[in-house]
Amino acid sequence: MRNNCFSPVRPGKICITIVAALLVSVAALAQGIGEKASASWKVSAEAASEGTWNVTFTARIEPGMHIYGLEPVMGNPFEVDYATPVTAGPLREVTEPTQFKDEPVFFDKAVFSQEVTAEAGTTLTGTVHWQACSDDMCGFPEEYEFSVSLAAPQAEVHETAIGDPEKQSGSNRGLWALLIEAILWGFAMLLTPCVFPM
Repeated sequence: MRNNCFSPVRPGKICITIVAALLVSVAALAQGIGEKASASWKVSAEAASEGTWNVTFTARIEPGMHIYGLEPVMGNPFEVDYATPVTAGPLREVTEPTQFKDEPVFFDKAVFSQEVTAEAGTTLTGTVHWQACSDDMCGFPEEYEFSVSLAAPQAEVHETAIGDPEKQSGSNRGLWALLIEAILWGFAMLLTPCVFPM
């Protein structure tokens, strides 16, 4: 019986090698560009008003890569899923995207912002989702879990110190220094011409 790829009994060694090579290449393509993350993320929150926070997502994108924004033509959009219960407004693109192959993408750096409503002191947790591509291929969608504290805004403190008047004026001189200064001013007055007729 001839040994070929379509034989149900014993496929040939060449066929096994071809199938193994295809599986390895598919696995490599599946990993694609994703041996390490295509972007590193920094998440920060700043109080906008009482109970409202501006959450900023900043991506540092690996060289040769680009990520998609909120409304891509082909790739997966940038998204945020919050694990903490919050009321979230619409996501905004803070940085301006670059047109690449008739599609808006981000190179080097991307900044997104979103307004959320939550109690002060809450630890905001969630996951950032994005997809990155190089010039000729795209990786699978990636994700990054974040945690950021929503600290209460600090009120401005205006202190009025009531204490030693010498310290308030910046003067830290003793009694002898004042006496010497008075004597010197007295000698200076003797040098004025109006003193002699008197």
